[in-house]
Amino acid sequence: MNLDIINKQIKDNFYKAFFDKIKETVKSDKPDYEWISSLYIEIKNRLLSLTKKDGKTFTEIDESFDSELFDQMIINDVFDVNSMIKLINNTYSWIEKLQSPMRDKELQESKNNLFREESDNIIPKFLMEVHKYIDYIYEDLDNLKSKKK
Repeated sequence: MNLDIINKQIKDNFYKAFFDKIKETVKSDKPDYEWISSLYIEIKNRLLSLTKKDGKTFTEIDESFDSELFDQMIINDVFDVNSMIKLINNTYSWIEKLQSPMRDKELQESKNNLFREESDNIIPKFLMEVHKYIDYIYEDLDNLKSKKK
């Protein structure tokens, strides 16, 4: 069996398990808000790691991801539709700015699909999709570095 196929199967299984765990956590009677918040902070940190710490983009990303507000909204269960739309648009906008343009169409489809999700699936799907697309940015950068060698 081809190593690329095995790697893809492992990655696909990882994403499915990740999504299932997030979904289970969100639907739980006692959701692990700390973990969900840490996943949001991880998104911010992963995007920040793609920029120069002293650059304008770093500052803009840092300021546009309000971790404290996210924590308060999710802990107090006041995450409304408008807040979620704003969060999705902000996150996807930054991914689009940092990713390869060849992924723009696929990213837009992902975002559109998110808006069609059932309400209890939107947070897990959002977290899963965003991490997947950030992984793509890292993969594309690694591929670019390999080609330059």
